[in-house]
Order: sequence, then C-alpha cells, then structure tokens
Amino acid sequence: MPRPKSDDKRNALLAAATRIIVTQGLSAPTMGIAKEARIANGSLFTDLVFSLQLERTVNRDNTVSFQNLVLQIEKVSWRGTLAGCTVTVHQHLEATLSITYGPQRLGRYTSQGEPMVKTSAALAAVEKPLRGKVKKQTFPPRLEIPQTARDSHFPTASAAGL
Repeated sequence: MPRPKSDDKRNALLAAATRIIVTQGLSAPTMGIAKEARIANGSLFTDLVFSLQLERTVNRDNTVSFQNLVLQIEKVSWRGTLAGCTVTVHQHLEATLSITYGPQRLGRYTSQGEPMVKTSAALAAVEKPLRGKVKKQTFPPRLEIPQTARDSHFPTASAAGL
C-alpha cells in the first residue's frame, strides 16, 4: 500500500484510534494505533495528535512557563530569538513535554522540565561569575604596565620650598 497523503494519514489515524480506544480504552498505546493506521510509530504526527496542546508566549529570555516549570528553548538557526512568539506546549500521554513553533519542534522535555536531549550548545555553555562579566585579558601579560602609585606631576608645598 502506498504511503497516504497528509489528510489521508490523519483520517486513517483517527479511524484507527477510534477502533483501538473502543476496544482497549483510553490507556491504549499509541504504538498500536500507529500500527493499525499503517504509519510510523513515534512519528511527530502521532506524538502531537495524542497530546494536550496549550499555547504559550515565549519570554524575553527564550523560556516558556508551563505548570510551575520553566522550559528553556535552545537557540535556533533560522531566527535570532523566539521572544514574544506564540508557541504550542504539548503534554504527551507518557507525561513528557514538547514545544513546537508551527511545524518546527523546538525541544522535548521530561515531566520535571529537564531537556531530554543534551545538545552540544548546552554542553559548551559558559556560566558567568556571580558579579559581572567573564574577565578577558586585553593584553598579553608581558605587555601590561603594572598599576602602581605614581608621583604627582605638580609640586607639593614641601617640594616648592626647596
């Protein structure tokens, strides 16, 4: 059987879900529904169809607040920041979370809000010190002029009397 088109896939998925849920109840695994509908198990389509979907606005620091959790969105290559954008938070049947912006999946998280996949950008992050910026050396150490108290260029009262 050829691969169904998107509307056909959706209709086949809903028909299969109806048959499986009637026989097995709401605890029916999505794997069985996907197998019945003849689509790939764990595909984005099945994950997102059977999830609770809530819209949220991205905060200025690229985070999304959801049920007392703060979900950090990783940097994307196709946009400078997602601050102010409306994204969809999906709460899946297995209690995991994911965030999408249109067709793009921005991240997948555990029920505690931790990212499920560690990216190289997250592993290479540098933490700032408690007060201020990360100190950078501006000159090589051998060229720096030592900071010592200099003599004043103006004569003082005791030097003027000489």
